[in-house]
Amino acid sequence: FSPSLHSCVRVVHILTEAVNYCVVMQAANKMAYHDPKFATEDAMRVGRLHTHLPGWTDANIAFMRSGGYSISTRIPHVQQPTLVMWGRQDEILEPKYAYQFEQALANGRLQWVEECGHCAHLEQPTITTANILNFIDEGLSERGELAEAAVVAGIPAAVAGYN
Repeated sequence: FSPSLHSCVRVVHILTEAVNYCVVMQAANKMAYHDPKFATEDAMRVGRLHTHLPGWTDANIAFMRSGGYSISTRIPHVQQPTLVMWGRQDEILEPKYAYQFEQALANGRLQWVEECGHCAHLEQPTITTANILNFIDEGLSERGELAEAAVVAGIPAAVAGYN
């Protein structure tokens, strides 16, 4: 059995594309985090989980061919208070986009997450959680609903500090 030259060239082409794809994925994985200890092989695999879903490749190609979608015209229609958290060291999306989101949202508030890349919920989970909880608390207290929310959650107002 002797493989044809065409088959050999095709195998080399496939392997080259696979290696290039891995190099790109590794670079993106490293760009996603400020702290390099988070850019692990596991993180890269988790970040790619959605690409293993049935039909993902076809759906992605169809989406790209359609021109995708642009949410920029829809953002100003969001009237709800919106917290925009952005890693100060994000290398995936430039900081200018954080400011654009904040400006486009009628009730947007930009919160920078220091010492953080693109994945605040992974790199700075405590700070991220605190920012979200503070944002919720502020919104509830502005509407006088904080004590009511504590009671609904089964937390006595005195324990929750809203007494």
